[in-house]
Amino acid sequence: MTVIGSAHIFADKKPLRKKLHSTLHNWFFNPEVFKKQAEYKSDNKEQTPTIELGFIEKLIEMFKYRRILRDLKQDIEQQNGLSNGYVRTEGKLVVDLMLTYRSTHLQRIFAPRIKELDANVQRLINKARFENYVVVYNALRCQCELEYDLFMNVKLWRDILENICDRTHSQYGMVAIIRAVMIILNKEIWKAFLECRFKVIEKSRQKKISKINKKVVEINALA
Repeated sequence: MTVIGSAHIFADKKPLRKKLHSTLHNWFFNPEVFKKQAEYKSDNKEQTPTIELGFIEKLIEMFKYRRILRDLKQDIEQQNGLSNGYVRTEGKLVVDLMLTYRSTHLQRIFAPRIKELDANVQRLINKARFENYVVVYNALRCQCELEYDLFMNVKLWRDILENICDRTHSQYGMVAIIRAVMIILNKEIWKAFLECRFKVIEKSRQKKISKINKKVVEINALA
């Protein structure tokens, strides 16, 4: 039997698979990051100095950000920076702070100015949102690249294989085993990402269906 064939058989051993799945789950997901700050403080008297998303959670957030960036880019390029779902009214807020009394005449004068200010603020906010989402996306991408390299080149051997492999394996055998486990690891990463991405897509689809059904009910009620 070849060294490569033996390495793949070794990589399928139950103790190795069990250790790999346990380590990957801790690397992939960190439920602590989704706890509210008050809830987190109540559970832990000493606050953890650093807390980050799991590896798969970072990839999923990047997937979400790409969709948001696509929509924002479309709004900026095709709708002059305006978004259909934007509901803030900064222009009205400014006028309400100025006027302490009611005046139909002044309301008519300020109406186009309010509309113009709302549009300008919305363009400014959408531009800032787009730039900030790009920053976050690139930051998460850099984190993922660093984590992946560290896991493959250091943690895979130190945390998983070192205590399982025996010293009778040759240098070439060790390299073959590491590469065989790397193949399994890449498959597990891809599988976990696709499963989580499907949940995100399905949740978004259900949300759209709910909105459509709500509009249909409102139209039927007016008919």
